Amino acid sequence: MKGTEGGRSRCVALDGTIGRAAACTIYPQRPSPCRELEPATAARPSAQCDRARLAHGLAPLSERDWAPELTAPA
Repeated sequence: MKGTEGGRSRCVALDGTIGRAAACTIYPQRPSPCRELEPATAARPSAQCDRARLAHGLAPLSERDWAPELTAPA
């Protein structure tokens, strides 16, 4: 995972802006730590995902993130 061994740096294969739009540029060949990460879903939170978000100054995902209609203006 080149680019992640030095603390708060980010993976060199991550493209985009964290918190806005980011994607893995090597997804089919991603390393085992990335393959083993359990992503958060509406039905199941992910402690790993929450820790990663907190490390980048983002709040953990909540029910509102999965149901945008709850936050849409009326």
